Amino acid sequence: MKLIQNPSLALFALCIFLSCHRNTEIKETNTSLVQNIDSIKYMLQDSTANNIVQDSTFLRFKNTLRLPLIKSVKYISTQNHFDHIYLKDSSFQDSLLKFLRYYNRTYQNIGKYETYYVDVLCFHDSSASLICNGENLQYGLLLLYDEASKEANVLTVSYGFPFDSEYHEMSFQIKDSETIILEISGQTEGEEGMPEDLETRKIVIKISKDGSTKTSYPTEF
Repeated sequence: MKLIQNPSLALFALCIFLSCHRNTEIKETNTSLVQNIDSIKYMLQDSTANNIVQDSTFLRFKNTLRLPLIKSVKYISTQNHFDHIYLKDSSFQDSLLKFLRYYNRTYQNIGKYETYYVDVLCFHDSSASLICNGENLQYGLLLLYDEASKEANVLTVSYGFPFDSEYHEMSFQIKDSETIILEISGQTEGEEGMPEDLETRKIVIKISKDGSTKTSYPTEF
């Protein structure tokens, strides 16, 4: 190997070598950074996907909208298992006023009311603790909102929960601009531990144009 006699040339060669080596390190670092960024993006996407399924607090702020101002709440109780088992006093109505801030979806107006649906997920959403009675419940509320008075008439329209040896369910349908239909069903433990269906019954709620409600319990519908 021939040594470079001229110190200036030697210094110039050393600078070129260091510059090339530095560029190689930068390229490797950049490649590593790109790989890390891609990995982080993947983890974030995966984490977000998990949150959508598992974290209702995330859902509340990601996939919900703010309710209009509610100054007062009136709870409309019907003859369903949720009301009978869990609503023992008027504290539920008071707690609703504190809880109701966001909604999940809207429906057509019913009578003079704007209509909002709210999912309550007690086992995930800490803000729902006011209206969960210490239970891991999941149920749905329908709000009939009077924009003029800022009052919300609220009723439970869906649920699913076990109680003793039975399982109770309720679903709902908005039939037209003045009719809400609740359908109550469930199962109980029958002979040899086999489930047996409970009798299905319906609750019909009629809402007039002036906002008054009338509830009926037909044996056939």
